[in-house]
Amino acid sequence: MSLDSLVQVSIVAQTAGISRQGFGTPLIAAYHTVFPERVRTYTNPADMLTDGFTAGHQAYLAAQAIMSQVPAPPSFKVGRLAETPNAHVETLVATPQALTKYLVDLADKDGTITTFEYTSDDTPTDAEIHGALLSAINADASLEVTASGGTSDLVLTADNAGEVFSLRAYDEGGGHLWARTATNADPGMATDLAAILAADGDWFGLAIDAPSEAIINATAAWAESNRKLFGFTTGDTDAITTAVGGGDVIDDQKTAGRAFVFGAYSDRPYEHLAAGWMGRIFPRDPGAQTWAYKTIRNVSAVPLTATHKTNLEAKNGNWYAEVAGRNITFEGKTGAGDYIDVTRTIEWLKARIQEEEYLLLANAEKVPFTDLGIAGVEAKIRGPWAEGVANTALNDDLTVVVPLAANVSAADKTSRTLTGVNFSGTVQGAIHKLVIQGTVSA
Repeated sequence: MSLDSLVQVSIVAQTAGISRQGFGTPLIAAYHTVFPERVRTYTNPADMLTDGFTAGHQAYLAAQAIMSQVPAPPSFKVGRLAETPNAHVETLVATPQALTKYLVDLADKDGTITTFEYTSDDTPTDAEIHGALLSAINADASLEVTASGGTSDLVLTADNAGEVFSLRAYDEGGGHLWARTATNADPGMATDLAAILAADGDWFGLAIDAPSEAIINATAAWAESNRKLFGFTTGDTDAITTAVGGGDVIDDQKTAGRAFVFGAYSDRPYEHLAAGWMGRIFPRDPGAQTWAYKTIRNVSAVPLTATHKTNLEAKNGNWYAEVAGRNITFEGKTGAGDYIDVTRTIEWLKARIQEEEYLLLANAEKVPFTDLGIAGVEAKIRGPWAEGVANTALNDDLTVVVPLAANVSAADKTSRTLTGVNFSGTVQGAIHKLVIQGTVSA
């Protein structure tokens, strides 16, 4: 006689999980015709070249910035923008200064950078500087960029709509004698991003290929509404030259109070500082690190004056500078003035609690409307919080308040809705500055 004939045991596995939102995955949204689907996942930027991206495409450059970090995220995603693109336009205005070398770096679609330069004489004029560079740029057919203006400004326009060229304008003395503005209009970012999200929402960080104020602001408004962390890099010089309230693209985020958007200035926006920054932070657990004082591989530090830094800081902007021989990020804030690590931590905590409570409801035959059932709800709050404590994101000071089943209203019991569950606690934060006083005696 077998044991089965006496005692029959059947077990139903209640181990079904759900897809957990990824807080370490960035997505690059860019216009292209390389693949037909809205989103494709990559583990190596080189695979983008195999698929048909060029080495000068901004999506590829952003991917390089993300995956150059050590460690880097396990993967990244590229979202396809499909709305009718417009031409990338950058306007440059030089401040004449005697005996100064003015330089403009432009890259072709394969990523090869060509430097155009003009050295002013004793009595330079706007027309001399702009006109000389206009002629030189238009003589290079490999760039697929057309220069116009040539008197009071130099306007650079991509020959092909949807292609974003890499540009840096500077002077040999580092005197910031160029004013720069990207002016292409929003082609419909909200519509495209909604389609990307509908196709694949398992990502948290968002980078884009175009640097204009209109496109950045349209993306920022969408990201804020959809609770995705959008980081952008702007080369517009009014971000550093105008004070708070000046209406530049970084100031726009402060004015709108955007907690899911952070902006950084660089005179080389094609190096994608913001995307590289996400690549540096995303492999770590949310809240386990501050975003300040991080070295980002393959991104150049930008010399800024004290006034430039003051302007950026007042607008909750970010930058990348050399300090004591080391390049580090500043200040790690969102447009709303919150630290980026806090935004990511809170969003992670919200998602994890939602996921755990959903599993409780979905995996149980029922969660009884009793004190024991309510205790199960409380436990699903404490679990993610304890994980946050272990990750050094949260303090071990959680307080959870739940009602007794006997005190829940008849109406709530009839509708099977548990209300009156509240919790509170604090994030750990980080030390960014030190004030130390000492006394040394003989």
